[in-house]
Amino acid sequence: MSAPSWVGKQLLLDLSAWERVERDPAVFERWEEAVNAGRVVISQMFALELLYSARTSVDYERLRVELEDGFDLLPIDEQTWEIALEAQRRCAAFANGYQRRYSEADLLTAALAHQYGLAILHYDEDFDEMRSVAGLRYESEWLHPDRKLDRAPTRSQLAKTRRRSLNLALGLVPDEHRVVLLEELRASTVARLDELGIAAPEPLREG
Repeated sequence: MSAPSWVGKQLLLDLSAWERVERDPAVFERWEEAVNAGRVVISQMFALELLYSARTSVDYERLRVELEDGFDLLPIDEQTWEIALEAQRRCAAFANGYQRRYSEADLLTAALAHQYGLAILHYDEDFDEMRSVAGLRYESEWLHPDRKLDRAPTRSQLAKTRRRSLNLALGLVPDEHRVVLLEELRASTVARLDELGIAAPEPLREG
């Protein structure tokens, strides 16, 4: 695979790209290089969307720390809202009800990219079309140049599969050993959270 066109650019991350970034090893390598070089920023809307998906308080804190440590946060200010509202108005003028085609999150992401002159790293065709319909100026960069990443599972799907596999495995363990195994899992989880600087919930810490 040739190098993605977004390599070397300043990127505003969309959730659609985040969910698929681990699906292709070559893309993931380029992604890590971009993140480590500080070329990927996120918005407050991105953080809100991603943290909304957390299933537990531990998961929430893990994601929050990952975002804080790995990315600069681009604030949404009054000018951003003005750009987004004008973009939505243009969509409504384009065709009846067309303003409902794009979510508030996508409009704000596009408005931020327009405002700061950033390319949007995404996996969502709406960002291609929105530029002309809404009159916004930004580069639309697909995470994968061939757009073939939906054949592999997303992060959330992988996590769900792992949880299901763990539950099945625990079901195979005799009762007299299951308590011991669960206690080992609890202790190792608390230890790993401590290493990451994440406060484990008291029920988990106390066992």
